[in-house]
Amino acid sequence: MHIVSSQSDLLVEELPLISSKTLRFNELLYDIGNPTIISNVSLPTNFIDAQRKLRQWLEQTEQALLNDKVRFGDLQTINAKKKIYKDLFDQTVEQEHIMEELNVIAREYYSKLSIDISRRLQEELTNYQDRLYDVKMFLSERLAKYNQADKTLSDFERGIEEVRLWIRNVQPRLNANDSSYTDSRALENQLGRSQILQHEIREMQTTINRLNKDVVDLTQDADENLGRHLREQMKELNESWSHIISSTKIFSQNIQDALKRNKVLHEDIQELEDWIMDKEHEAPADDGPIFYQDQIRERLEQYQKLQTELNLKENIVRNLVLQGRQDLSGAPELAQSLETLVSNWSNLQKKVDTKVGFYNDIYALHEDLKNLLHQENVWLDTLQNKVFSSSNDGADAEEISEELDTLERFVKTHSKSSHDKIFEISDRLQATKVSLPATNSLINQFRIRWEQLHDDAYKKIHTLNSQISDYQHMGHQITAMFEWMKHTDNTLHARLKDDVFADDVPGEAEKLIIEFNQYEAFLRSIDDKVHVLRSTGKTEAAKRLEQQLILLRNQFLQLQAKFRNFQKPSDFEPKHAKMRQILNDVEQNTHILEIHSDDPDIIHNQLENCLRLYKTLSDIKSEVEYVIRTGRGIVERKQIDEPNDLTRQMDKLKAQYNTLGSK
Repeated sequence: MHIVSSQSDLLVEELPLISSKTLRFNELLYDIGNPTIISNVSLPTNFIDAQRKLRQWLEQTEQALLNDKVRFGDLQTINAKKKIYKDLFDQTVEQEHIMEELNVIAREYYSKLSIDISRRLQEELTNYQDRLYDVKMFLSERLAKYNQADKTLSDFERGIEEVRLWIRNVQPRLNANDSSYTDSRALENQLGRSQILQHEIREMQTTINRLNKDVVDLTQDADENLGRHLREQMKELNESWSHIISSTKIFSQNIQDALKRNKVLHEDIQELEDWIMDKEHEAPADDGPIFYQDQIRERLEQYQKLQTELNLKENIVRNLVLQGRQDLSGAPELAQSLETLVSNWSNLQKKVDTKVGFYNDIYALHEDLKNLLHQENVWLDTLQNKVFSSSNDGADAEEISEELDTLERFVKTHSKSSHDKIFEISDRLQATKVSLPATNSLINQFRIRWEQLHDDAYKKIHTLNSQISDYQHMGHQITAMFEWMKHTDNTLHARLKDDVFADDVPGEAEKLIIEFNQYEAFLRSIDDKVHVLRSTGKTEAAKRLEQQLILLRNQFLQLQAKFRNFQKPSDFEPKHAKMRQILNDVEQNTHILEIHSDDPDIIHNQLENCLRLYKTLSDIKSEVEYVIRTGRGIVERKQIDEPNDLTRQMDKLKAQYNTLGSK
């Protein structure tokens, strides 16, 4: 586009060189034109005409150039000005040819002219020559400057249009690019295009810099309208360029940020995948059997810890998925990675949750098993105490009956559900590969103890029932003993009344001895029972039984005393009385044995009396021994109410016999 200027001429600086030489030329022109100076010599007319025309052309041209200033308008004005300068330049060349001709003619006349005139003529021609040279140089410079201005302005307009066209082409590329995609290859392609764009910008920046410099250069010599127009064009272009630079920087930064986000996203996904892989090794499909109680807690804590780690990382996974799914249409690779990540994450989370639930159940089952074992063992301890800790030997029928009722109720009212639950849980644990030797040992001990204590309890119940039966039998025995004592007392009373003794009815006596021995043993058993009751602290039971024992024993002792009388030999008392009488008679006759005289007849009579007494003692010796032996037997068998008195009598009888025998 060409700019039309309001001025027809270009404005440039004034020419001081041309001005000074023109002044010198006017001085020379006056001297040479003066006829008094050039005397006796006349120059050719053509020389004078050519000289005059050259002078006039120089004056006109110099005057025109002196008033000429360089002011650029549009290209049309510049071209018009270039044509003027070109025409003047061509004229200058023609004038140089004329100048050469003038020099040739002048050289012919120098010798014919006076020295002063010749010098002045030579100076004049030199002045013309210099002025032509200056005009030519000036025009050359003006032509060069206008040519340069023409080229610069043309290049500027082409550069402006080129930059505008480039900006128009680049803008759709910037608008079409979308750095929100997270596909690595797409982002790398965009980064490549961005780098190409940056290269183009660097190249175009050179053009922008040149255009800005050209504007400065052009506006120095441009007219006001052109200068304002050029500055406005450049301002608009610089603003568009700044916008493009800013947009490309943002675009490049967005791509780099997207690449960085994409890299971080893929690294985070890979890091999570590696973490999931590590945790997969920590959560195998089969953990193997469990042999120790601590293994249950350790595995539960292990998977609870892993579950906590999963929960802590859940937000990271969710954020990654949300971030990655913002635009998956341009990122199939990322979509596949996220799908794999979510699948692996879900599988691990499901596996860990299942493991935690499984070991929670196992832990709860084991705790239930321990609690049930503890509860049942406490119950068995109580059962054991009821079976073994107390002896029922010291209880009477009422207490035994109460204990029997308590034991039967304790066994029958205890549900077997806990017992069955223990073995059900044990079977479930075994089915899940939980085999704890210590727990299994406790269960086996519990099974054996349960069976043994129940067997002992049933035996104890049977024993208590037997003891109750024994007490009932004892009651029957006591009743029977009372009846027996009543009947026996009547029998003995009748026998003694009729002076019938055991020797008289040996069969009946033997039967009574057996019965007395049996009931005496029965009384001892009752007495032992009383002592057992008292020693075990069962005072009331002992007291009740002792009262019955005292009553029985008193009646039995009375009956036994009567039976002893019945047992005494029937001839003991008569023989005892007879032996006492004989010994008393012998003792009363011992005085006749004393020798009071030497008379043989008297001595003979004393000897006969002595032999008679000795014979009497000899005759009764066996009977005395029988009486003593029988009496001591009566004492030993307690067949007399006063055994000590009878013992003294037997001792006295023996001593009396021995004393008499020694005399």
